[in-house]
Amino acid sequence: MENIDEQKIVVRTSLVPRTEGHGEKTLRYYTHTAELLALQEITAHLSKHNVHLDTTHFYSDDVVSEYVVLLGSTTNTSLSGVMLGKTIESTEMTIRELGDDVKWNFFKASAGKHSEITIKGNPHTCKHDDSQVKIDFGLIVRRTRPNGGVILLVAGIHAYGTYAAANVALRPDFQKFVRSQKVTSFAQLVKVEVRNGKEISNAAINWEKKDFVVIDPLKS
Repeated sequence: MENIDEQKIVVRTSLVPRTEGHGEKTLRYYTHTAELLALQEITAHLSKHNVHLDTTHFYSDDVVSEYVVLLGSTTNTSLSGVMLGKTIESTEMTIRELGDDVKWNFFKASAGKHSEITIKGNPHTCKHDDSQVKIDFGLIVRRTRPNGGVILLVAGIHAYGTYAAANVALRPDFQKFVRSQKVTSFAQLVKVEVRNGKEISNAAINWEKKDFVVIDPLKS
């Protein structure tokens, strides 16, 4: 996110439907732990710049701000939907489509499948061993707005993918590559390997230039 000096950046998380015993706006341990870890890294990174990081809208789905960082994605929030493109509904899944080269398939519970990210026609989904996640995928989506603002979404199929997407978005080598492409809106796939069902390291988080896709800016 270039040119961030003296800007206010709003950080918010994805919302989840009401779950038994919890309020409407709840951080779930499994899914949203990664969003808190990502927030820590983002805070540490932006503290090096003259930036006001606004977390007062952490649970809001109607953020009105030029610059927004969205942690996590769900089919249940309007901002996630806007960022991930048009919606295509089927009996088995909800598809978020960012053009022909980027699609996120959110399978419905009845399908018994995890979500799937398709980049340039190649599907990517998590892999498990004895119910433990071994490989997860995340997506970085940056889209500019007509008012000159920017929304950055970092999200994964599981918590590991969400954290990995945030980690890569903050890496100097990735930011240098993005600047070299001279584009304002893009999507980038991220892959992470998980050890013992819970452990990840920076070395286990990877991104490849071939999985970088230029997409359209937001229209509103």
